[in-house]
Amino acid sequence: MNGGNMNGMLPCVANEARLHFKINSVAYNSKFTSSHGDPHATSGLENCLGDVHLNLDTQRYWVKTESVWEVQSVGVSFVHPKSKGSRKYTWDQFANKWKHHAHNPGKISEHSEGSSGRKRSSYISNDDEGRTGRVSDKRRRMEANTLEEESVIYKGQVQHTDSLRTHLSLAGNQQDIWQDVLGHWESQYCRHVDVKLAAENLLKYLLKNKTTLVRPSDSTILKVAPPFVAWDFHERYFYQDLMASGEADVNVANRGFAERVAVEQVLENFAGKKTLSSLDPYYSIIDFQSKANFGGFKEMDFDWANPSPLVITDPEFLPLTFTQNAYLTLPHVDGMGAHMRFGHIWGAKLWILWPLTAENYSHVNSQWFVPGSAKTPGIHWCFEKLGPPEVVLMEAPVTFHLPPCTIHACLSLTQSAHVGQYFLCSDGFEDAKIINRTIMEAWKRVEMHWKNQMDSRNAFEKLDVQGSDDEASMRQRKIREVHENEWNIQSAESFLEWKKVIHTDVAGWKRVAHTEDDHQKKKKILQWSKELGRFCREVEIPFEWYSSALRSIVEAAQNCNLLLHSEVINVASNEREKSAVFAQSRWDGLLEGVNIANLSRSISTPEAGFFSPFKRLCLVAMNSNFKPFRHPQELKTIVEDSDRTAQFLAFLITTINTPNALLPVPLHPQFEAQSKSLASELDGGMVSNSRLNDLFHESVWLVLSLPSDENVRNMCPFTRFLIAVNLKDSGVFV
Repeated sequence: MNGGNMNGMLPCVANEARLHFKINSVAYNSKFTSSHGDPHATSGLENCLGDVHLNLDTQRYWVKTESVWEVQSVGVSFVHPKSKGSRKYTWDQFANKWKHHAHNPGKISEHSEGSSGRKRSSYISNDDEGRTGRVSDKRRRMEANTLEEESVIYKGQVQHTDSLRTHLSLAGNQQDIWQDVLGHWESQYCRHVDVKLAAENLLKYLLKNKTTLVRPSDSTILKVAPPFVAWDFHERYFYQDLMASGEADVNVANRGFAERVAVEQVLENFAGKKTLSSLDPYYSIIDFQSKANFGGFKEMDFDWANPSPLVITDPEFLPLTFTQNAYLTLPHVDGMGAHMRFGHIWGAKLWILWPLTAENYSHVNSQWFVPGSAKTPGIHWCFEKLGPPEVVLMEAPVTFHLPPCTIHACLSLTQSAHVGQYFLCSDGFEDAKIINRTIMEAWKRVEMHWKNQMDSRNAFEKLDVQGSDDEASMRQRKIREVHENEWNIQSAESFLEWKKVIHTDVAGWKRVAHTEDDHQKKKKILQWSKELGRFCREVEIPFEWYSSALRSIVEAAQNCNLLLHSEVINVASNEREKSAVFAQSRWDGLLEGVNIANLSRSISTPEAGFFSPFKRLCLVAMNSNFKPFRHPQELKTIVEDSDRTAQFLAFLITTINTPNALLPVPLHPQFEAQSKSLASELDGGMVSNSRLNDLFHESVWLVLSLPSDENVRNMCPFTRFLIAVNLKDSGVFV
């Protein structure tokens, strides 16, 4: 029946017949209704479990649970309140009935109350309770079985900001934004004396200098992204996730410095004393991975609105960061050329941003670029060096993208939480080049600095000077060396971290290139990826500058002779002890007893030309007009292939002149004669290039066309060349 307009209630526009169905052999029924209002404002509803109502004005669906009407998400197939297990029954918005989800495709909400976002309202029906009004969401009614107190982290009383408001005399919308900032600041009391003072001093500085504040949509640096979908956040989630992690320690930031701290110590700091002194830490949790199956962050059902062009570097990693109020995160950059997307899920925070330039990046990372620099730059140092920042007031909920390596600091006006992920896209390619070229140039300078430093120290140690004055000078020098070593180790660890990140990013940039429609840009990205990967592989950190922990491990291994390896290759007695290459190829039997150093000397390189005319042979191979394919090849490919071919011929000539009895290379007599002629002409230096070209190609052709009898029965010379060129000093393959 359709209800009339009684007592201000809205009538039903649609009031369909009740339908009967079964879920897991249990009988249920449901009715669909619609009106221009929500259920509590609509007359004629029967309020039975599983009934569905549509507000035609807001296009929001509501489902009647056992006690209340629950609002649903837009665009999801919400689940029947009694649908349990894998056989989900969801609402078909076209047929207006419950269906097994296999016959109702679309995104599914795992909860009967949907997954609509940060505000999940619920209404009690008139018939069930005799009153109307908003009640707590199911996700918020967890106090009885988790903690007795509403908040895990002590908030204390509000804090007064009279000293800040005296500076509040700004024009236009700046007055309004600052009013919001101070409103957030006053809403929670900071327990740590020093932290509160530092935060207030920063706010005073920004006010006195009339620093412009903007909202995310007005920022010239970051970009607002499509909103995420999630339930409301509660700081209790961190407590539950910490308990579920099973870890004894957790990553924290303590007043600007990263630490690893016991979980019990963190919880005590969060909920312990009402006032913290200068000697007390003040923790924020960083890069935390949720592990609780229920009750923790996963209860939020967080879901990005993920545009297709994004290439996520690590899709499974969704780190969570929680900061206490008044906490200042010092200026820093994240990543090595990747964008970051943030979901600001709780609280209010000021993001202090400086745009990326090579000069700014070098300033902020001077602690690993410039010898002797401070470990972490302070906020006021950045104001002086980098110029006026852009300050963005971030209020949950909001999703935004931060360009690659944007320099940023954050001041938490309230307790705050966000999640973040790295992603790559072609829009950030030029920024990534700026960053990594800056690092590559810095690496060359640092490498030269280390070399000069070691040369200076070695020269000093050779001096045999005695006397009290000279002893005092030596003592001062040793003290200076200690400080130099601290920076060297710090810088080395930073470059090692860069190598680790770039290993992942290079693969990501290749994926970006394959999604790029612009052929020229695609080519640039691929070439840059190869150049970056090649440079990274050449970055080798001197052992002297490894961290003390790593040096201790290596030194202990050396004392136990764990790092020693045999000069000859011995066949492992057990199949399990063989490397993957030997287990598959059985080459270890062929190499039994072979001296590794002697085998390595059969391979010529530009740096170590055991075949003396090797460089001239490379030029002959390169200058040839012969191309094995019809279509033109890239110059880089031609150079690499010609160098490898020259190296192969040099290997064969070397093994003919100095054969290895344990690893003979079977060759046809006609090729042996040809190769000796080629070697003689290369050594002579008076032969024309055209003659050398002919000899070179005849030699290659003979290798291919005239295999020896042993070659056919055993192994081709090129395979033996591949073994020799890829075998490392330790007896394993590159």
